[in-house]
Amino acid sequence: MKISTLAKLISLPLEAYEAALAYPFTEQMKKEGKRLCTQEALFLDYCRKQHQHRLFSLRLILELAADIKDDYDALGIEERVYKDTFYDITLWCQNCYATFHEWGIDEVIWLRFHICMEVFRLGRLAFQKIHLTKDIPAYHKKQGDEVIEIHVAQGEALVYEDCIRSLNQALSFYHMEGAWFWGESWLLHPALQKMLTKDCNILRFQSLFHIYEIDESCHQGEERIFGDVMDIADYPETTSLQRNLKQYLLKGNTLGMARGIFYYHR
Repeated sequence: MKISTLAKLISLPLEAYEAALAYPFTEQMKKEGKRLCTQEALFLDYCRKQHQHRLFSLRLILELAADIKDDYDALGIEERVYKDTFYDITLWCQNCYATFHEWGIDEVIWLRFHICMEVFRLGRLAFQKIHLTKDIPAYHKKQGDEVIEIHVAQGEALVYEDCIRSLNQALSFYHMEGAWFWGESWLLHPALQKMLTKDCNILRFQSLFHIYEIDESCHQGEERIFGDVMDIADYPETTSLQRNLKQYLLKGNTLGMARGIFYYHR
């Protein structure tokens, strides 16, 4: 697939595509990026060392993603999955522009998983087979056990019924009747139960998981809810969640990252 075709398929802003196309990119850059993409630290270092590294990263990822289409076709993976999976390029390109006021990709480590065909978006959710890095005794899971990690893409409502459809799609995609699903996210933090109504989408999604660990050092929830991490007093109060969370934080509480697991079968 040509990168021009990919850009249209994922609705990449024309200005972003034209900027990436104008970058002085070479075939050798592409070969080196492809060689390093399975090695997280080396891939990140390679991208960050380039001139206009965010724009370079956008061009590199577009080139590698376009090449991956042949692998999708060879495995019989439908184009909708390819399109939805690599739409993340557009989302993170837009995030980059909003944050740094330049077209490009700053989140190269996340998109590396897509290039390596480890992450697939199947409906509302994205999935990635991983191996646990530590035991979860309460659920008889051990370090090294394979689970399917759930990733929640930004930009759409987290409708519970859509999530269930995604879980079923994941079982079909991986040719499984049942599987252990795992996740870590601010969306799983128990504190949200004090701020949201029980029938809201976030809490219905959260109810799928058995929460077993909380890390209060992460501020991803504040970033997602308020748009950035700043002084608590400066946080906006546009939505009810923003108002409730701001008051919660002003009392000295935190909204970190929670980890959860559950078994799902057809």
